[in-house]
Amino acid sequence: MLLYLWFAFQVVAAEWFEMRMSNVWNGLPGATRLVTYMFLALIFISLKNDD
Repeated sequence: MLLYLWFAFQVVAAEWFEMRMSNVWNGLPGATRLVTYMFLALIFISLKNDD
């Protein structure tokens, strides 16, 4: 499992670095928007529901 997590981190980090350094393909605004939506969804899911 640890090997899978390490591999996934390496792939994501490499793509993020390549995207950030590229003058032609810069998807940083889209990536920032996606991460923001994921973070807000994580907060919403983790809220305690007292029924």
